[in-house]
Amino acid sequence: MNSIAPLSLPQSSVKISRPTLLSEFLSHSSYGKQKFGTTPETGLPNSIIPEILLKILDGVELNVLVAIAQTSSRLYNLTKTHRSVWMGAEDHLELPLQEPETLSTIPVESILRLAMRAVDLQRRFLDPEVKPLRISKVDRKPWYIFNEKWIVETKEGAAQGASSLWILPAESADSYKDFEPVICFDGRFAFRTVKELDDRNLVVIYTVVPYQHSVSDVFYLKVLLIEIPPSNDGNNMAFVTESKSYLLPAQVKSLDLVGSNLFIRCWGDPPFHYLMLDYERNIGAQLVIRTPDGEPAMFDSRMGYRKAFQFHPGLDKIVLVLEVSLSRSVLLLADMPTLDARPSNEISDFYWKPGYWDATHIIDWPHVHLLYRKGILHKFADTLIAVDSAISPRYIPVHEFVFFAPHHVHRQFVSFCFDTEANKLVALAFPPEDPADAPTKYWTRRGPLDQFVDPQFGKECWMIICPDSSGRKLLKLRITFPPGHSEDKSYLVARVDMRKGELMMDEEEDDRMGEYQRWIMQY
Repeated sequence: MNSIAPLSLPQSSVKISRPTLLSEFLSHSSYGKQKFGTTPETGLPNSIIPEILLKILDGVELNVLVAIAQTSSRLYNLTKTHRSVWMGAEDHLELPLQEPETLSTIPVESILRLAMRAVDLQRRFLDPEVKPLRISKVDRKPWYIFNEKWIVETKEGAAQGASSLWILPAESADSYKDFEPVICFDGRFAFRTVKELDDRNLVVIYTVVPYQHSVSDVFYLKVLLIEIPPSNDGNNMAFVTESKSYLLPAQVKSLDLVGSNLFIRCWGDPPFHYLMLDYERNIGAQLVIRTPDGEPAMFDSRMGYRKAFQFHPGLDKIVLVLEVSLSRSVLLLADMPTLDARPSNEISDFYWKPGYWDATHIIDWPHVHLLYRKGILHKFADTLIAVDSAISPRYIPVHEFVFFAPHHVHRQFVSFCFDTEANKLVALAFPPEDPADAPTKYWTRRGPLDQFVDPQFGKECWMIICPDSSGRKLLKLRITFPPGHSEDKSYLVARVDMRKGELMMDEEEDDRMGEYQRWIMQY
């Protein structure tokens, strides 16, 4: 197959650049310095009321706020006393807040210091000359830490056919075996979701499958409400305050939790797209998705279509990605479904009520396997909007996609966005990657898009291209390989935590056995 050039965007494409209101204001304010009562450091008129200054600073980046805070005593005091300056920052999610602090609860006078730390971490991550401060191996533990606070440990004994679950505060990690498990059952976990309701309460949702499958298997969804007493009373053992069990029409393929609503995909060929369960009210529905024109989206499940599910809090909508067929995929925006059935006081009265789920917006594109065909690729390219470096606030990113030309060359990052002015979904394309950056791997905001990377001879680093926390800019992170790396091993960045300045990398030692060594790199 012949290789193709990068996506060529039409000359008529809209070029998007970041608004320059702040820089223009500062430059114009400096004209006539020391006249009409200006601030000597910046030339800003003293007569400008704080509300207008806050409006000008709304939506700028942390590095801009840190810079201007150091140019004027008035602007410094503004950043130390007005929380809205930081809450409106485009990349405020990068602030290294410690649990359980939030941007709404932390003392406002301490935010500038955190912002300076965040800016320094961004600089260290993005500077190709900066090496990690520390590289250390991570010992494997029989548990994992949820939300940096809780130890969630499962132990499956295939010989005995029993599985157990412990939930404890993180400080009790090493002594978890001294406590009784929260649950113990015959079979094994198929899916498990944990959500923190407040400081001492969790909800655990899981499904159980038997070790030996048969055609007569019956599948249940379990919901546990769990409370952990305060650590100062000497008893850290979690206990179940409420337990519920729901009969499922098919085996679970995935679980997504939004508030108290659980969205469930099932294996097989069910006559619905999603099951929806409100576990607080004990209401369930079998949902068939309908497109904005009112047609049921009854896609052929035999095609093995892939779906993605994400709740977008900024739009208060659900983002759904469906592979309609081998030639077409669609992205849908839909409101949260309303379950109008009466709550079931008894689990025995519970049933899955048939219903529809209406999408409000739709955009489609050729399936990834057909993007290798030059005609289809360039036909879709005609609909793209070119992005120079950052996405305008007019567009709200909802989903990311990477175009792969043959042999994974000329890849290009595309962001599907909601156009707030035109009230429709559009596709925006960043410039193609530079082959000189290889080896390169792509991330979306939900995690790695590619699998393990193989080192290239003579190169000590590789690159991750990923959107920032706002989804409006692409970051290029230079990643250092761990000590003793070789071309016989493969590597995967499992997590990048810009708040902590920490990167977690897995080194695959034996791909046949699935064995790997985990490394932590501290910047």
